[in-house]
Amino acid sequence: MKITPFICLSLAATLLAGAAGSALAAPPLRVSVTVEESIGPFPSWGNVKTKYGVVGDGVADDTAAL
Repeated sequence: MKITPFICLSLAATLLAGAAGSALAAPPLRVSVTVEESIGPFPSWGNVKTKYGVVGDGVADDTAAL
């Protein structure tokens, strides 16, 4: 079997790609979760149920009222 420059370059590229892939692997992700607590209701908040007639039961279509 004759080793041609193409075969040598292909093998070298494969080996380098494998080495670079393992060296450049991303570190594990660290996820941070922040929980915020609402301290409302505030006086500036309005009640759409009493002011605009919204039902707000998850079944009725309140689009027109809003």
